[in-house]
Amino acid sequence: MLEREKIKYSCQNSLLQNITYQLKKFHETGTTPLRRSDSSRPPTASSKQVSNKLKRLVLNKRRRSTRNVAPKVNVSRSTVLRNLKKFAKPYHRKTSSKITNEHRMKRKKFAFWLKQYWKLNPQVHSSKWQRLVNTDLSKSFRLTPQFNSKNDIIWSTSRQDADKHGGYYGREKFSPGIMLLGAISWNGLIP
Repeated sequence: MLEREKIKYSCQNSLLQNITYQLKKFHETGTTPLRRSDSSRPPTASSKQVSNKLKRLVLNKRRRSTRNVAPKVNVSRSTVLRNLKKFAKPYHRKTSSKITNEHRMKRKKFAFWLKQYWKLNPQVHSSKWQRLVNTDLSKSFRLTPQFNSKNDIIWSTSRQDADKHGGYYGREKFSPGIMLLGAISWNGLIP
């Protein structure tokens, strides 16, 4: 192993001294490795091993945060996040109404009945629309737990995979709770 000469480096001649040292080393050994192989910090775990563990623990599974997974893989949270971004994306769960085909058919049938029975023009004096009271002004307080769309994510390779593994959150339309009602009619508000 070649040893560097004990010369004090200064700003002016440090580059020249380094070049002469590299040339001298090349002439003696035939190679000039710029860095030794053991000069950097040894890796704690190979990225392939971490990626495989993450795929097994996180991919297409609900409520798996990087903070919860990091201790299981024995790496830091930022390492988990960096490796996850290589092969997956976080998808938020979407809300959709919990409706069946039977409900859809009943809604369609009722809409056709309203259109035929109640007529189309509400301005006619004898129209049944003037006797209608709409009680849609309501505020409900649900007893079921609230869905948090910001925290509930699924790490997956695509939106289709996320949908297959719980990507939608079915919200019940008539979950138990307390409701305060208000109404509106042709003549105005009804408290």
